[in-house]
Amino acid sequence: MLDDTAESYPLGVNRLEVLEDRTGALTIDDVSSERLSASFTPSSQPIPHFGMSAAAYWFRFTVQSLTRSQEAWLLFLDQPVADEVELYTPTGTNSFEEQKSGVSRPISIREIRSRSIVLPLPVDQAPRTFYLRARIQGRAQFPLTVMTYEAFQRQETLKQNRLAAVSGFLVAMSLVGAALLTFTRERSYLYFVLYLLSYLMTILSISGYYYAWFLPEYPLLHRTTLLTFAILMSLTGLLFTRSFLRVSDFSPRFDRLLHWMTLLNTALLPGYLLIPPLYAKVALNMMFFLAAVVSGLAAFACYRKGFAPARYFLFSRLVVYAGSLVYALINFKILPADLLPNDYMLLVLICDASFSVIALADRINTQRQQINRLVDDVRQEMDERTHAHQVIEHEMAERLRLEQEVVSISDDERFKISRALHDGLCQQLTGARLACSSLSNRPGAQPETLELMKPLQRLLDESVEQAYALSRGAWPIEHEPQGQFTSLDAFIQRISEQSCIPIDFHNQSTCPECRNPQMSQLYRIAQEAITNAVKHARASRISVSFDCSPAEGIVVEIRDNGVGRAGSAGNTRGGMGIRIMAHRARSIGGELELQDLPEGGTAVICRAPCSCDAP
Repeated sequence: MLDDTAESYPLGVNRLEVLEDRTGALTIDDVSSERLSASFTPSSQPIPHFGMSAAAYWFRFTVQSLTRSQEAWLLFLDQPVADEVELYTPTGTNSFEEQKSGVSRPISIREIRSRSIVLPLPVDQAPRTFYLRARIQGRAQFPLTVMTYEAFQRQETLKQNRLAAVSGFLVAMSLVGAALLTFTRERSYLYFVLYLLSYLMTILSISGYYYAWFLPEYPLLHRTTLLTFAILMSLTGLLFTRSFLRVSDFSPRFDRLLHWMTLLNTALLPGYLLIPPLYAKVALNMMFFLAAVVSGLAAFACYRKGFAPARYFLFSRLVVYAGSLVYALINFKILPADLLPNDYMLLVLICDASFSVIALADRINTQRQQINRLVDDVRQEMDERTHAHQVIEHEMAERLRLEQEVVSISDDERFKISRALHDGLCQQLTGARLACSSLSNRPGAQPETLELMKPLQRLLDESVEQAYALSRGAWPIEHEPQGQFTSLDAFIQRISEQSCIPIDFHNQSTCPECRNPQMSQLYRIAQEAITNAVKHARASRISVSFDCSPAEGIVVEIRDNGVGRAGSAGNTRGGMGIRIMAHRARSIGGELELQDLPEGGTAVICRAPCSCDAP
């Protein structure tokens, strides 16, 4: 009875009669005949619900208008994805006018083109009995309401606003995930974005908006897209779980299980599209429920192993688990259809996405804390290494100071030995030579005696020369009044005269006279290298070069054309002289290098910094 007290009248208990058509072959003539009239049974549910079914259902209800208004009345079926819907309006004796709707038909056949299944309901003051045939391969739930056009518009606007708010929230979360994916290149954000988008498209498909917006004239594609989005939602959810929780690190057993479930979903994708829709939807319901349970258990296992962000992910899986469990129990007619509002899955989706975002934020915060700890550890290690480096530098400076002090003491000892030789042995040998000379020149000396004195005279002359040479060699170069280059040149000339080996000296110094305090060590290195070349190389020519500039430093090079280190009699590869030269080079911050020349011979090269600026 339609009156002015209400704008909508739900059809259910005491208002609706139902007839199940398992084969789907009954026609309006069959169900309106006297033979099947008694087969209709009154509905015992506020919302007729028959579980997962592929049968067709006939509904019979009588409407009488007591209202004086001229408002248009509609029959609203709140099941946008119903495959086939036909409303039969009585027009006379045993004749009916048919209106068709449903997602298996183009939307252009609908009198009211809406994503919802809504049919004009002509009523008058005389009672009229209507028949409605509805079929859906899946959840056979048929919330039927007789309402005014204005009430329908208000209800649709409210639902659109709710869905728009949820869609905006999901799109915003997807953009956040995409931004994080761009900056971090981490796959878990990619799976998160795909999961949200596939979830959104599944909701849009179930609510009929995807069909109305994109496939209004291609109803056969709607079933394919709905199943595809639902499969992608389950598949990306599993991928997001594995990647976000790092299950392979914390629980390899659950990682293997999730891996096989992912492969199973991927392999069954073509099968879902080929088998009858009813069985595909049943399998999808069970798979999604199983994926939620396994993901929740994996999150719990990872949380117990110390992965803190898994707690919020566990909350999101519990929400999905509870939502999918209730959804499945309602689908299989274990729970009543009116237990929860129709839009409760939107609430489940919001909670799922919110907890997932919180879990992602918590993981970012955890990673930031780990990075801060790593930075602190690196800083501490750098401080420790800096301190150790400073200690090593201090020890090296102290060692260099000691080495320089040893060299200084050595030079002092050389000075003392040189003076002792000059003032002692040299003077004594000179006196002996003078005495021998006076004896040889004494009048009346016998010829035999004079012949015996000549070898002694020569021996004393050579001894005096060698004693003076030793005294000059031990004399420190810094005490030479004529300058360092002059001393080195004099040493080279003396060695060349004594050995009869030509020795060339090339001085490329930019200073007229080097005032480098380390010149004495370079002099000793050159002295040792020249002496080694003369004694061991069997060379026919030796060259000495001295290169010095404040920018490039000092390079002293001694080359010979002898037999080389391997062929020398003393085999000077690791002799004491080489070690002493290397020690002297290190004491002035330089380095010593020995080379076997390809054309034969040896090169001794000493490189050292120039510590004296040019004048």
